[in-house]
Amino acid sequence: MARFWQAYQLRDTINSCKPDGIFEKCDLCFQNIPIFVSQVLKGEIIRTPTILDYLQIIHRNDINFDEYDRQILFYLSIGYQTKDLKPLVYLSVSAIKKRKQKMKEHFDMGGCSDIELISIAKESKVI
Repeated sequence: MARFWQAYQLRDTINSCKPDGIFEKCDLCFQNIPIFVSQVLKGEIIRTPTILDYLQIIHRNDINFDEYDRQILFYLSIGYQTKDLKPLVYLSVSAIKKRKQKMKEHFDMGGCSDIELISIAKESKVI
């Protein structure tokens, strides 16, 4: 499950910072560092194989939930009720309900319960 959270965090980082090069520590070896640095200095955008794998997870699932949506799903999955999420995700209860409805519609499950939403989110690897 951590791999999927890392993929979403990576996407958020790339979208907010727009780095010229990004790599996972496991992709680095002594020989690669000078190559990566020279490519970045030439203006190339570097994505190592692990980073590309993470990005494919996002594209394969075609799910574009933001951090608030993922937090709502996470807290619901561990047993919190909608009314108790306000201080945890810093949104009003009505905003949380609207986001839940949007997520349900994304999965074509308009009238489903929170439990069904969590189930389909887990199947889709969102949480």
